[in-house]
Amino acid sequence: MHITHTDFLLAALTAPLALQLFIGLAGFGAFTLAAVSESQAEAQKKAFFNKFAKQISSMGVFLVIYVALAAVGSAVFLTMRHAAAFALWVENPMLSTPLAVALAATTALCLAYRATWQSLKNKPLHKLLGIGAVAGSWAVFFTSLAMKLFALKTPPDLVWPVSTSQVLGMARFACFWPLLLQGILLSMACAGSLGLIYLLIRRENDAFGRDYYNFAVRQCAKWALWPSLLQIPAHAWFVYILWEPVMSVGKTDPILMFSGAGFVFIAGACALWTVVTRAENPLRQKPLMFAAALCLWAALTGITIADVYIFL
Repeated sequence: MHITHTDFLLAALTAPLALQLFIGLAGFGAFTLAAVSESQAEAQKKAFFNKFAKQISSMGVFLVIYVALAAVGSAVFLTMRHAAAFALWVENPMLSTPLAVALAATTALCLAYRATWQSLKNKPLHKLLGIGAVAGSWAVFFTSLAMKLFALKTPPDLVWPVSTSQVLGMARFACFWPLLLQGILLSMACAGSLGLIYLLIRRENDAFGRDYYNFAVRQCAKWALWPSLLQIPAHAWFVYILWEPVMSVGKTDPILMFSGAGFVFIAGACALWTVVTRAENPLRQKPLMFAAALCLWAALTGITIADVYIFL
């Protein structure tokens, strides 16, 4: 097993895309953290959980707005400048309807959830908005994954004209579900990892006290740690499902290399987050928080490249 010039080039091209993926996953994953923490605040009668939920949802709003604007801008740019390469979508714009609807509805739910934190006195209704934001986030993952798989592996039994049901029908393939599960878990991990950076940035503006920030840092580190570990079996499940066709085309070396690199960086990030959670004063572990975020970014790059080799 050896690294070629092509592998280095692919890694360099994929890293910026992986960073965008990191940001997007963190934005939507933040609302899972917020919704769960809001429920914990009520169940455990601890105000820190409520403050954490409110603060992490603020981060989520900024990132989700960025993702929505980036998605619209990318769609316009690609269809105008690279219409031939995206002819399927240009000629059949309705195919993008499920993702557009899911993204618009989820963005609205996320904004409503955060905007009504103080004004909405009906707490069950506010929690319902949070659940809706989480469900919408998962719907965005579902529809975007279906579109990506459809573009990469157009079904041989495709019936023209193409309909949205045929795109969403990609969910019938066995490889779809481990990828979706991995995406959901990584969204929580990315939100926890980026949340650590967000807490450090906002500490001076949101002066909630050292005790709260020690609590919040540990919460973010735990949210980054456990989903990162749980996504490893999901990725292994995905590779296992497609292992036979992968072996038939002789791509095992780069897939194993980049999947292995992703695992190593995930392990490194988890080790750093573990140190943060167990530290007596986690706020002093700033270098470890930044290093863990870089490791997660590198892991996403490796995992993405491995998936590219699997499908192409």
